[in-house]
Amino acid sequence: MLYLKTARRLYIFFLISVLASLCPAAAEDFKTAANSPAAKITGRIETLMTEENIAGAAVFIVKNGAHVYSRAFGFADTGNKIKFTFDKTVFPAGSLSKVITALGVLKLVENGALNLKTPAADYFANSVLPETVSIASLITHSSGLANCSKLYASNQNAAAKTPRMKNFIEKNFPRFDARAVNVKFEYSNFNYALLGHIIETTVDKNFDDYIKTALLDALSMRYSSFDRDYFFKNSAGERYEVFFAAPGGSVSYDACEGAGFKRHNMPPASGLITCAADISGLACFLTSLNALNSHKTIDASLARAAARLFEKALPVKKGAAPVLDKFPEIDFMTYGLRHSLYKSHRVFWHTGSVNGFSCGLYIAAENGLAFFTAYNSSNAKFRQRLVKYLFDEFFTAVK
Repeated sequence: MLYLKTARRLYIFFLISVLASLCPAAAEDFKTAANSPAAKITGRIETLMTEENIAGAAVFIVKNGAHVYSRAFGFADTGNKIKFTFDKTVFPAGSLSKVITALGVLKLVENGALNLKTPAADYFANSVLPETVSIASLITHSSGLANCSKLYASNQNAAAKTPRMKNFIEKNFPRFDARAVNVKFEYSNFNYALLGHIIETTVDKNFDDYIKTALLDALSMRYSSFDRDYFFKNSAGERYEVFFAAPGGSVSYDACEGAGFKRHNMPPASGLITCAADISGLACFLTSLNALNSHKTIDASLARAAARLFEKALPVKKGAAPVLDKFPEIDFMTYGLRHSLYKSHRVFWHTGSVNGFSCGLYIAAENGLAFFTAYNSSNAKFRQRLVKYLFDEFFTAVK
C-alpha cells in the first residue's frame, strides 16, 4: 500500500515535470483531459469551495518557473454575476503586500543604499527606539513594537493617493517593549509602515513610485499597485473587477474611479492591489532563482534580493505566533517570509487577509514549487485545507 501511494505521488511529480516542458497548447490539452492530475485538483477545489461557502477563487501551481495549473472559480460578485477571473479580478493582497515591501528593502540593501544592521532610529527624529532595533528587526517582526490596527483612514472620502507616511508614524507610534527586541516575534503592521518610511527617505520619492519602478515594472506585474488612483487611471478600457472588501463586493474599475473609498494609512503593510496572474509571475520568478541564466532580463540586484527572502533570520518558538495560520506552524522568519516544515519539506509562505478577502502564497524553494490561492471570504479554513491537500499531493513523506 505504501509503495502504491509513493508511486502515485512520484507519478504526479513526473507529470508536473512533463507539463513544465510542454508548449502552452499541449499543456492545456493535457490539463483538460479526463482523470488528469489537474482535473483531480479542480474537483477538490470545487468541493472545498462548497464546503467552506466560498463564492469565488483563483488558484495556481508553479513548478520551476513554469505554470502547471492555473484556474479561477465562481464569482467575484455574486449579486451582479461577475465571474472571478485569473487575470482580470483585482483584489487586495492584505499582508501579502509585506513580501513586496521586504523585497523593495532588500533590493536597496543589495544596491548598497541600505544596511540591514543600521538602527531604524537613524531614519526618525526624536525616536524612542534604541540602536538595537535595526532594519532587520522591522522586517522580521522582532522590533518590540506592538501592532497598529489603524490600517485605513477614518475619512472614507479621503484622497486615493497615499501621502508619505511620516506624519502617520509620528502620531501613531505603538507600545514598545525593549525586552523583546531581536528575541521575540510579535507581528506588527507598524514595522512595515516604518520600512516604507525608510524606503521613502532613502530614495527620496513616494513608496508607491519606488515599488512600481524597482519591482512591479521589472516583474511585469502590470495590474498591481500600492496606489489605487494610479491603477484606475491606467486601467481605462480594461474593465478589471476590483474587490475592496466593501458591501456590494466587486465592481468595475470605472465605478470606483473618482469615487470615495478609504485611504490606506500603511500601504507597505497591506495596501497592495493585484491579481492572480501577477502573483503567478512573481512565483515563477521566485521558484526559478537557481536556474542558470534564467533571469537575463532581471536586474541582478533584484535576483540577489529575492534570494535573501529565503534566508533564516529569526527563530520563532512554538506557539509564539498565535495571529498566524496554525497550519503550517511557523518555526522561523526570513527577511520577508515565514518558514515551516511539512513532511520534512521546507515551505516559505505568507498570507494576506482583509475583511472579506484572503490569499496565500506558499513556496517550497528546494522543490521549485509554489501554490497560491485568493478568494472572496475571510474564512481561513478554505486556504488551510486547500494548502494541506496540495502539500499531501505533491510532497512524498520522508520516513
